[in-house]
Amino acid sequence: MRTNLELPLQYTPAAAQEYLDTGLRCGMELPSIEVPAAYALNATAKVPLADNKLKTPLSCDRPYMVGSGDTCRSIAESQQVSTFGLIQAKNLDSSCAPLPPVGGKLCLPKKCRICVVQKGDNCFDIVTKNGVKASLSLKAWNPVINKKCNNFADLVGTAICVSEPGLPLPSFEDARTKQKSVRPDMNAPMGTRERRLAMELFAKDFRERILREDQEVARAREQNKAPDVAE
Repeated sequence: MRTNLELPLQYTPAAAQEYLDTGLRCGMELPSIEVPAAYALNATAKVPLADNKLKTPLSCDRPYMVGSGDTCRSIAESQQVSTFGLIQAKNLDSSCAPLPPVGGKLCLPKKCRICVVQKGDNCFDIVTKNGVKASLSLKAWNPVINKKCNNFADLVGTAICVSEPGLPLPSFEDARTKQKSVRPDMNAPMGTRERRLAMELFAKDFRERILREDQEVARAREQNKAPDVAE
């Protein structure tokens, strides 16, 4: 039961309370429940055994005025924020609704480079295509992704961060653009020298791109070492 409650689409406050009541009836000290990020008001919140009331965090990095025809996805793509970031910042439900009316204000989370999850995407594909160094980083930037990094079927159509929120957006060419500039043909038959050279050059470009991104992130962190000021 506890495992099911920690899944993004199965947690409800009523089910959590039933879990806690079961422990009390049986005289057992049950482990705390980790509230799934897709529904949690605070992604790191735990439901304690004695009190499962959650506090809503109040934060607004950037104001945004809702326009005609705006949707969560269009706002996420145009403003470079994750769908979950919008949900969390505005305290919307898991479907990212209801948005404020036209002219209303929306609190935007920190910017990041985003990727819209497509049907069939998996952790490896997203990490590889977007130059993310490890799945641990992807999960750290997107609390809505579960521990096994295998719930992308639930996230189809949503925008996720593929760079650390709040840091300058990485400026490097897309891997597909790199491919076009390589002389050896990537479409050459497998096993041919041309195909092998194309793969080697592509791998070299990819490694250099990751190195540049890591250097940019390191420089940005050095520049942002000023202590946080409590609100």
